[in-house]
Amino acid sequence: MCLVREPCPGCGAPHGRPAVSAALLRFSLSRVGDAVLVAFADAPIGVDVEQRPSAGRAVEVAQILQRTERAEL
Repeated sequence: MCLVREPCPGCGAPHGRPAVSAALLRFSLSRVGDAVLVAFADAPIGVDVEQRPSAGRAVEVAQILQRTERAEL
């Protein structure tokens, strides 16, 4: 197995998402700071890891959110 590029969904050129050469194995990778998340599956998969915002940023953003969004935050 090796890493390859899938065809681009827009133009078909080989600069799409990274993939594993084994046709039945898909993967997704996300990283931020020291955190890395890698997932493998037999179907298209996507993962995302994000850095937790500071308390000050959360207060700043909360001012523009809906009431239900503020409650969740």
